[in-house]
Amino acid sequence: AARHIDGLTDDSRTVYDLGCSLGATTLALLRQLGDAPASIIAVDGSIAMIERARTRVIDERVSFVHSDIRDLALEPAGAVLLNFVLQFITPDERATLLKRIHTALAPDGLLVVSEKLRFEDPGEQAFYNSAHLDFKRANGYSDLEISQKRTALENVMIIDSEEQHRERFAQAGFRRTRKWFQCLNWVSFLVYP
Repeated sequence: AARHIDGLTDDSRTVYDLGCSLGATTLALLRQLGDAPASIIAVDGSIAMIERARTRVIDERVSFVHSDIRDLALEPAGAVLLNFVLQFITPDERATLLKRIHTALAPDGLLVVSEKLRFEDPGEQAFYNSAHLDFKRANGYSDLEISQKRTALENVMIIDSEEQHRERFAQAGFRRTRKWFQCLNWVSFLVYP
């Protein structure tokens, strides 16, 4: 995304990090941008997240905004980063948000979307579920912690298939989608207006 932003005109160097959480994506973007000019608007619906992010990300190019991204008025932008956010928004609201993002993006802009995937084939889904559980265990999560997290996210996190994501991007008006990264059942797309 930073390379893409560096090639944009000065008036389209605005970047939205929607659902910024603690600012990890914003920090990664800043590292890649170096001293290049940009205006990054990092948005999250949790004031506690925004307050913590402000202590971690100190750069005059970044503005933090406490807002529900579904209600945020989007100004013209060169890029929008949407990492692990859509899965927590109802499917109807996903389509509406993506249409608003498409409208705000410059013609040469870029939307980066990262999400967890659901697979249509039950065997493939079982494989990725098992691999993800092994990954959690290898990273120190106990079976109790894994179970508690699964319960907390049940009926809160609604996961789509890759095909559903691609269809939704197209319906929102995006002309091209490229899957540029996948690890287990986690994927990231580059989506072009």
